[in-house]
Amino acid sequence: MLTHAVGLICLLGATVLATTITRSWLDRVGLLAGLLVGVWLVQPEPLLVGSLATVVITSQLARPRWTVVGMIGAGLLSGGWANWLYAGGWPWGLALGAGGAAPAVAARLTLTRSGFATVRTREEAFCTVGALSLLVTMTPVVSTGWRSAVALNLPARTTGPGADGPWLVSVMLGML
Repeated sequence: MLTHAVGLICLLGATVLATTITRSWLDRVGLLAGLLVGVWLVQPEPLLVGSLATVVITSQLARPRWTVVGMIGAGLLSGGWANWLYAGGWPWGLALGAGGAAPAVAARLTLTRSGFATVRTREEAFCTVGALSLLVTMTPVVSTGWRSAVALNLPARTTGPGADGPWLVSVMLGML
């Protein structure tokens, strides 16, 4: 399930960040450069993708005029999505095309239709994707710590159930 959330963050993050594009050539170069670097560096791992998405989305909420940062982030996440698709069994060319198509379509619609991505809609999408990326970033770390604590607190002769119950997810969500 966490693997699918990583792919979802890559896709949604790239698409939402691509809506911050302006008519500047730097934004277009940033998107393309981010895609190329993202294909090379961004592997579909929860900690990496979640942290990357959280940092870029936070920067866009704090400094909306830094559109080049948003475009680079969109490219990085779309490269991560292409890697995620490739790891899922897609042919490399098709995965790369799909990875680049999602932010390209969002950017194109933003530039051609004035009401496509309003500031309010964009901020709500940033908050939603940011919350999901924080959850994905924290889940492996909290889960590992929880399992270690359970293993250390089990009596020596007892072999009880581990911490794999459905209540673990609800406790983590409650903590967040």
